[in-house]
Amino acid sequence: MSPYMRSRFRSNLRLLFVLTLTTVVLVPAVIIKTIRTVSAFDDVLAPDAQADFVRVIPLTANDVVYSPTTKMLYASVPSTVGAGGNSIKTIDPTTGAITSSVLIGSEPNRLAIASDGTTLYAGLDGAYSVRKFDVSTQTPGSQFALGLDSFNGLNRATDLAVAPGNPDLLVVARRGTSSSSGNIAAYDNGTQRPTVAPGSFGE
Repeated sequence: MSPYMRSRFRSNLRLLFVLTLTTVVLVPAVIIKTIRTVSAFDDVLAPDAQADFVRVIPLTANDVVYSPTTKMLYASVPSTVGAGGNSIKTIDPTTGAITSSVLIGSEPNRLAIASDGTTLYAGLDGAYSVRKFDVSTQTPGSQFALGLDSFNGLNRATDLAVAPGNPDLLVVARRGTSSSSGNIAAYDNGTQRPTVAPGSFGE
């Protein structure tokens, strides 16, 4: 075979390889996209598919979180609702039913759930504290105060975050009752770490 023919043969092989690779890569993507489109929107072709929907639940809540472990929603319900207030309510997102209601403390507001899917924290505005809640057993746990600022008064939680992989480590954005400024503190099992970061938070 001449050098010219050998070069053309190699070029054709490369082109064939590229076309084959493109077909292998692109075809599954189109199929997956089509399947997703049908499963999401075509009730006729896929009667067992789960479509997106919006469900309205008549419940006054300050905050709501979802646990992928229990597949339930958890809402902090204030005292203003009357009977059943100051509680954590468990909601089945499939049916919209409130499956349980547990008294948690004074004026629950901000919520955060750990990566284990069972450890929940609730900021209690009326008690200037945070309380742990086990969603699997529906049991309130330990409660700890958020401290006192000498200039701005008692601290409330404006936001909560649990460290990934450590359900006992909670980070709290705190704000005094008489100021818009605040700080960020970390707590290990309710014990505050010495380092506190400054911050400013809105409602």
